Amino acid sequence: MVRHLACGVLGKNAPPPFRKGSLKQSIVWDGKDDLGKYIDDRSPLTVRVSLGLRARFERSLFWSPRRRQSRMPQLVCAAREGVYVYDGGVGMDHVRLFDHDGKYVRTVYPFPSDKIRDAKGLAWHTFPQDGKTLPVKTNFLQCTMLTSGTNAWNIQTYQRDKKVFRSVVGAGGNAHYGMEGAAGSAMAVRNGRIALVHVQLNRLGTDRTTAGLLLQGPRTAISAPTRRDRETARALASPRSAALGPDGKWLYLTGYIYGRRGHASQDIQYTRDWRCVPAVMRLNMETGDRMEVFQGRPNPNERKKNDPFKVPTSVAVDAEGRVYVTDQVADRVFIYSRAGELLKTIKVDSPAKVCIHPKTGEVYVFSWKVMNEFEKTGVKSALRCFGTFDELKEKAAWPLGRDSGGWNFRYRTTGMRYFAELDGWTDPPTVWLTTEGILSNVLSRRGGLNYGNLILLRPAGGTLRTVRQFAHDVQRAGVPPVMHRTQRQRLYVNPANGKVYVAEGDKAVGKSFDRLYEIDPETGRVRVVQLPFHAEDMCFDLESLAYLRSINVVARYNAKTWREVPWDYGEERDKVAYGWSSGTRRAHVMAGLLMPSDGNWHHGGMFVSASRKLVVGCLLGFSTQVRTSAKFVHRGKKYAPRVYPGRLLGGRGGATCVHVWDRHGRAVYEDAVPGLADLYGVAIDRNDGIYVMTAATRIFAGKRYYNDMTGTLMKMRPRRSRILTTSKRIPVPLSEANYPDRRRDVVSAMQGSAWVQEPEWMYGGVGFGGKNRGVGCACWNFRFAHDYFARSFAPEMDRYRVAALDTAGNLILRIGKYGNADDGKPLVAKGGPANPRLVGGDEVALFHAPYLATHTDRRLFIADPGNGRVLAVKLDYHATERVALKNVPEAKK
Repeated sequence: MVRHLACGVLGKNAPPPFRKGSLKQSIVWDGKDDLGKYIDDRSPLTVRVSLGLRARFERSLFWSPRRRQSRMPQLVCAAREGVYVYDGGVGMDHVRLFDHDGKYVRTVYPFPSDKIRDAKGLAWHTFPQDGKTLPVKTNFLQCTMLTSGTNAWNIQTYQRDKKVFRSVVGAGGNAHYGMEGAAGSAMAVRNGRIALVHVQLNRLGTDRTTAGLLLQGPRTAISAPTRRDRETARALASPRSAALGPDGKWLYLTGYIYGRRGHASQDIQYTRDWRCVPAVMRLNMETGDRMEVFQGRPNPNERKKNDPFKVPTSVAVDAEGRVYVTDQVADRVFIYSRAGELLKTIKVDSPAKVCIHPKTGEVYVFSWKVMNEFEKTGVKSALRCFGTFDELKEKAAWPLGRDSGGWNFRYRTTGMRYFAELDGWTDPPTVWLTTEGILSNVLSRRGGLNYGNLILLRPAGGTLRTVRQFAHDVQRAGVPPVMHRTQRQRLYVNPANGKVYVAEGDKAVGKSFDRLYEIDPETGRVRVVQLPFHAEDMCFDLESLAYLRSINVVARYNAKTWREVPWDYGEERDKVAYGWSSGTRRAHVMAGLLMPSDGNWHHGGMFVSASRKLVVGCLLGFSTQVRTSAKFVHRGKKYAPRVYPGRLLGGRGGATCVHVWDRHGRAVYEDAVPGLADLYGVAIDRNDGIYVMTAATRIFAGKRYYNDMTGTLMKMRPRRSRILTTSKRIPVPLSEANYPDRRRDVVSAMQGSAWVQEPEWMYGGVGFGGKNRGVGCACWNFRFAHDYFARSFAPEMDRYRVAALDTAGNLILRIGKYGNADDGKPLVAKGGPANPRLVGGDEVALFHAPYLATHTDRRLFIADPGNGRVLAVKLDYHATERVALKNVPEAKK
């Protein structure tokens, strides 16, 4: 395609150069290509006219069901039909079913599109855009429907349970709502029911619904004292083990290991002082009544010498309903009747996990180190097989692995060295073994285990033989072993080759990257591309030039050779990078473009037009009163945007200036759209229309859009459009007498209530603004996409859709619908689930899809970390006509 001429919805709001209110149209071509160069030989060219944009799910890219969602330990439960695996953390949650050999079968949660209506207890909302009623993701990050864990806190539950929440996530919890949390600390599966527990119970079904029960159940965590001499200092202890009775009615819970002090960097706490609640609790899955004590004491400060437990670590229930409880310090497995009568004990060294073989009834006991206040030493990790309840004698033992060396897990989040499950539906039985990602070096001796990926072992003589490693499967798929900690999967397309690039940050708290995962959408193959330095953002132009930025430098490179292409008006800089740790990759830049920006945050995006005009969002992280140094900007120069009443400036995430440079590096527009707050994408079209995605929420007819975490896409006029706010954070307040005589347009904690002056259009209800309420974090964010037809693609994340808009702000169509990774029949099945389901329409199924990119009008790429994949969406039209220019006579002059 040598020239993108025009695109838009015909009618009364048809964009230029179309005639408004008419189906008869004529467009004059000036004979130039997209770069503004005249084309001398026009005989090979063809004019294409297409009507009616349509989309079709082409294929899944960058997907592996075995890729870790976070570094928190996976939860595993075996059943007759296969093995259920919960993986979650930093907001996202997945429950997947694998067969007994580790082959992916299906996703249980997120619920599939054809089962979502059968899941009871979900929140639903009717959206004003089109009147559709859709399920709501209710947590603060708006990326899960589960309510069982620390990631489920939203503004309402946080205000209600402030003290409880702070004890879970540490001192920083009041600012982050559990964005580092997970939905599960333990899981049990039996008779078609799945119990997922952490702070409270969530009830799922193996039929991929909630099995006829309400999703949310009673509290499962215990408020426990952190000191023996103080009842007022308390922490929230969650169970690390759960088991369902044979009828699926009673749920037993234990393993209440908790840390006394720590901080909010992970699910529970980084800690160095562990405690245990010496109790086994139980609750009725069907009634929703509060849990009760089955055995032991729920308050560690009330221990008695004759108490049965010191450190109970796990629970299991056999086919007769007998309850088995391991105690690490007592070196015993206690066996109780349903009524709580002690029947027998098994003497075993340092038991940590007990499992009952589903066919034979034999008792298997795992031993490994569990952190507790009694500091038991010399624990040897092993698996032992005992007989059935009638004859409990040790029959076999296998060493589990070396425990010496590696990271001292005393300082980590769970207090458990391993998490394991015995799958007795295979012969011999299979051990599914995992640990925290930060402890994966403990298992790495078995063959390069990464980030706690599952490893499958089977007895072979006196050893456990490795039969499968999920880490190797992930490696073969070409994806990283674990999802980015904030699900940030920025997408970039090189228009010269049509390939899409995934960037997942690893420096500057996940805000910069030095490698790209290059994906060929035709084949699905993945290749790693090494960048010259750690960049905060990037973009490509039509001539395959890659633009990389640090905080305040943009460098240009040939994307084929990665040799620098200096700017004509650039400046030399050394050690260019975005990052401060020792592993940051840095580069010498011969002639980079210097930008007036500072602050260790994300900077709002960058985009290069077909004519190679570069637009960049530049964050101002400091107020004008302290901007007397050029430390972060031009050397020898100072940059302070023009101050006028109502202009927002400075502050972390408070103000972003949009600047435009031409292909030579000369400034075209400085501070083109004054008054912007935090941005999530910028673009510029051929006619210098500037598109910005702000986190501020749209106000319609004086009423804010119901979801105050959504943002607004705007098309602005450089040097004319601006934003005025009533925020108190501005250097020169706007007097009430000078307020615009109309209702405000947008509002957020960063922006305040604001008027958008002289925009071309605004489109709200898109994206996710992590600081819109003045709390939380903007590390979880989004980006819109823009193509050379001046079409904008905006993620309507709370509606599971992508909105396509023309240059006049007309809605062209919406792409996608609710669904999980098994939903949507692609044109190409390779690279995705083996048995995808038809969902109708464009077959694009989304759950949490924040990042987009386009390849002209050929493809739309959607990063959907909620389903762990990148979707390639084929763009086409309902009708197309082509005319060869060689058959068209020259116009008479």
